[in-house]
Amino acid sequence: MIRSIITAILVLTVGLASAQMNTAPTVKVTFPKDAKAGSQVKGTVEVTFSDGLHGYQNPPSEEFQIPVTVVVDTKGYKLKVTYPKGAMKVIGGDTKPAAVYEGTIKIPVTLTVPKSGAAGEVKITVKYQQCNDQACFPPDGVSSTVKIHVKK
Repeated sequence: MIRSIITAILVLTVGLASAQMNTAPTVKVTFPKDAKAGSQVKGTVEVTFSDGLHGYQNPPSEEFQIPVTVVVDTKGYKLKVTYPKGAMKVIGGDTKPAAVYEGTIKIPVTLTVPKSGAAGEVKITVKYQQCNDQACFPPDGVSSTVKIHVKK
């Protein structure tokens, strides 16, 4: 009986830990509220990884690593991204450090607004592969939509 209870508690604990281990990062996109059609506006994409999780720097320090990538998903808009340097960290059993993003990173971006037909909402997606010190999770993405009033 006691062994069954202990086993049930362990299974529940491992299940809860696994569910919490791959919490999606939060994404906050900041742009000016107004933009002139055909102009470029500077903004920031803020990505926050949960404690114990990281994403790989863009460009990655190793070819096999899947880096954090920021894209615009709204037709007509173009996005130029300036990725910051990651922190060099030895992960798990590796001996060679990898460039990673941990905690909150701010990614500077420049958005080119179309000359005509611009939508008022711009969707930005952050693609990533999150890892902890033991394993990497499947690649995923988080989107955020920001409103920009486009003036002629």
